[in-house]
Amino acid sequence: MPTVNDSTTYLDRGWIMRVRHPGVRPPRCVYLFIHGWTGDERSMEVFARGLPTDSLVLFPRGPIQAAQGGYGWTRSGSEGQTFLEDLAQPARDL
Repeated sequence: MPTVNDSTTYLDRGWIMRVRHPGVRPPRCVYLFIHGWTGDERSMEVFARGLPTDSLVLFPRGPIQAAQGGYGWTRSGSEGQTFLEDLAQPARDL
């Protein structure tokens, strides 16, 4: 039997995303958790444990595979820097 902290992984339109469905429909609110460099769709789930059960919670996987393992949202610059404008396209796509 599912619990309030259970989530399911989906592949939709090229995105891999974990989703924790709300206990009610429609959801009262939506939370979107974005992981950091070398994370994945499971990295942020621990932070959602205390959220209300009437919330839809989304954990997308970054689209870029990191050489160190995991995923990210942009290709890092030559010195490992990411600039705000580098995040614009991934944000639009998401």
